[in-house]
Amino acid sequence: MARRQIEKIELNYTILEAVRSCVLLQPLDEAAFAQVVDLAHAKQIPGNVILFEQGAALSNIYLIVSGAIKLQRLSPAGDEKVLNILRPGQTFAEAALFSG
Repeated sequence: MARRQIEKIELNYTILEAVRSCVLLQPLDEAAFAQVVDLAHAKQIPGNVILFEQGAALSNIYLIVSGAIKLQRLSPAGDEKVLNILRPGQTFAEAALFSG
């Protein structure tokens, strides 16, 4: 899989509704939610793109609005092990929030 340009897009109503319904953000009051939205950005990711690689330092969490993401890990022998297929409404890379 090649790295391709990831296009930044506007935070539209559909995206904001998906963010508001995210389980991680539901407990937030309006002021805290507004702070999250101020820091958020949306990106259109083409198919078959590597978003990040195993062992990479992460500083973001991701919410899937449409499409799907395959989380995989490579074995020492180079074999692909699919950990999960994530769908709209799901988040990933949450450990970045807690890793300091």
